[in-house]
Amino acid sequence: KSPAMAAVARTLFRTISRSLRGLRSSPGVIRLIEPVDPQIFGTGFKMRRAPQASLLMPILPRRLQESPEVQRLLKDATREAKGGLEGLDEGMVRRIIKHAFQEEGNLEDGFTLSKFISAQTALHKCTSVTVTNGVRVEGTSIPLSPPPSHNSDWGDKKSAFCYRISVENVGDHMVVLIGRHWRIHDNGSNLLHMEIPKGSPGVVGHRPSIEPGERFVYASGCDLPSRSGWIGGSFQMIASVPPSQRGEAQESFDAIVEPIPLIRDSSPY
Repeated sequence: KSPAMAAVARTLFRTISRSLRGLRSSPGVIRLIEPVDPQIFGTGFKMRRAPQASLLMPILPRRLQESPEVQRLLKDATREAKGGLEGLDEGMVRRIIKHAFQEEGNLEDGFTLSKFISAQTALHKCTSVTVTNGVRVEGTSIPLSPPPSHNSDWGDKKSAFCYRISVENVGDHMVVLIGRHWRIHDNGSNLLHMEIPKGSPGVVGHRPSIEPGERFVYASGCDLPSRSGWIGGSFQMIASVPPSQRGEAQESFDAIVEPIPLIRDSSPY
């Protein structure tokens, strides 16, 4: 590498290294968030959570993907993050990224990694995770491009968002999601923009039964009259508890959804 390129590479690595701090879920552990795909808007399905290593591996240069040392580091990097989620050891991820700058190659690899970390930072800013009675709810939002200006239903400053919700059963008994309650708050006016009443049926046409270890994921959307706000609320759940462990046939509860930030200028894409 020329001295100039080497200096750029060092600066880029330091920038990426600092940016990793924004992905911390707990001390020394970072967590990568699955990208939100707007194409699943309005649909819901059961799916496994992607391993953390599988989110990082495709972003690495091919020479690193095929490196036995990098493969070993990724395998050993798995840690438990906040809320019982899977995370990655921050130090090991930093070592993996450093490899991209130590070998001969162009700076495109470094810029690709930088773009990936920036996208992850944006996703972290718009994500919330809550566990209630063995039900873990994770919500992530991304801004959407507004409809064409000729659509009279949209004002000049209106913002549209897609949010992805993951409802995961980390308890011991099957649960059924039977209803939802949403509050959508607008930061511009500091007022409640919209409320979907508690007990509104299901989500995207589903009332999923979720067995222990299963995860139901769906995507929907909302709009705001300004650039930012939040959406939060709860899901009405029924837990199928064995008779020996309760006095009623079923136990109902609200699985809390902590406010999910809605930020128009936080697009990770």
